[in-house]
Amino acid sequence: MSATPETLAKLRPWTLRELLVAGPEGGGIDADQFEAAALIVEAFRELTRHLGFKPLNLDRISPGSTEMSPKAERLASIYLAWGHSLQDWCHTSPHAVVEWIEDERTINLGDVPLLRRSLNLWDRCREVHDRERRAQRRAPQIVASGH
Repeated sequence: MSATPETLAKLRPWTLRELLVAGPEGGGIDADQFEAAALIVEAFRELTRHLGFKPLNLDRISPGSTEMSPKAERLASIYLAWGHSLQDWCHTSPHAVVEWIEDERTINLGDVPLLRRSLNLWDRCREVHDRERRAQRRAPQIVASGH
C-alpha cells in the first residue's frame, strides 16, 4: 500500500521554514520576512472567512464591509493595499504568494527573490497603513456649528 499524495505532502519539509533556516546569506529569508508571510496568510484567511473573498476580486471588497475584529480589519486593509501594490509593481497575484507560503505552489529557485520582495512589500504597506491610522487618531476633530 502506497502513501496518498496528501500524506506525502505532510511529510515534506515546509519550504518557507527551509528558506528561514537558510537565511538571506544562504538564498533564503530572514525572520522579519517569515513573520510577514505568517501575517499575509492570516490576513488572507480573515478575508476568506468574513467575506467569501476570492483571490481575483480585490476591487470588489473594502475594509469595513463586514463585522470584523479590529485586528482582522487591520490585516484585511493591509492585505488589500499590499495586493494592489503587488499586482501593480510586479504583476504577481497576491494569491500566488499565499500559495507559495502555504506550499500549495512550488517555489522555484528563480521565484525566491520575488517572494522576498513581496514579503518586504508587506512590511512597507503595513508601515504606511499604521502611520496613516496614527495620524488619523491624532488629527483634531473639527465639529461644524449650526450657525
